[in-house]
Amino acid sequence: MVLKHKSKIQTIKKTGCFEFVLLILVLILSSQASLAQVTQNLNQSNSENINWKDDLYQGHLVVSDWFNGITESVDYFLTGREVVHRDKPSEIRLQSLSSTKESSNFNQSFSLGFRPRLHALEENFYLTFTSYNDVDENHQAGQKLVRQSPIQENYGATVGFFQKFSFIRVDFQPRIEFKNSLQISHALNFETVLDLKGFLLNPRFQLFASATEGTGVFHALNFRFNLSEYNSLSFLNEFEYLDKIHKYSVSNGAVWGQRLNDSSGLSYGLMFYSNNQPSYHLDKYIPSISWNHLIYKKLLDYEFTPYLEFSKEREFKGAAGINLNFNLTF
Repeated sequence: MVLKHKSKIQTIKKTGCFEFVLLILVLILSSQASLAQVTQNLNQSNSENINWKDDLYQGHLVVSDWFNGITESVDYFLTGREVVHRDKPSEIRLQSLSSTKESSNFNQSFSLGFRPRLHALEENFYLTFTSYNDVDENHQAGQKLVRQSPIQENYGATVGFFQKFSFIRVDFQPRIEFKNSLQISHALNFETVLDLKGFLLNPRFQLFASATEGTGVFHALNFRFNLSEYNSLSFLNEFEYLDKIHKYSVSNGAVWGQRLNDSSGLSYGLMFYSNNQPSYHLDKYIPSISWNHLIYKKLLDYEFTPYLEFSKEREFKGAAGINLNFNLTF
């Protein structure tokens, strides 16, 4: 290397001053040309990125306007009245859930749900069509923080009737399912949110009946403390009893939520799961970290959740897992 360096110096010394200056100018011009080319590529990449986002948003508007136009036509046909002010438009939601866990297979499930808003017709009810049982999803203890099972395919329609009595909201949700044969399930839900000087109290009580799971009871008592503009602390307590298999499931835990900006946030959770089969015991506990990010204009978002599961089945040895959830909303 030293000999090569010396030979280069000797070559430069042998070259005349004019030739050396010319060589420097050539190097400068070539570097400027390269820099200009890189800048052009970056600008082109940024413009393509902007065009990609604009195309995605325009496609979102086309689908959203088409769907809202259909629901408005149906609404007008049934009532003969046209609503000018629409605070909540109709919604179509596509969801992809990918999950994997140590010593387990990779799971991926897709779901579709759309909720038409019939503003003139619906005063005390709403209508939802989903490829999964949305009534059942709402009363599974502890599933919302760290999901431990894939979304089960179950096409059906839910009609929700609601009424507010003082500070308590009452929902009755009959659901018609088209899995193998025509089935009907029901849920009666009582829920409220109380602001008690420094924290929010969210009690909930639900009675449900399913053709496959039988009857059951779900109740929850959750607390949320808003510590600052960007931080909150929640305590979750959820309970579910299935009469058909005599199983009582309990989930207790805490979640520290941190809002980073208007489009992203972090949450740190620790959940404990217990059940009564064969006798009441701690079944597992799961620490987790969730990153959620709104990618573009309430259209595309995702949630990434790595976690560790310490279960009685594995003698409370840790098993790493990852959940990745993508949502596309029109």
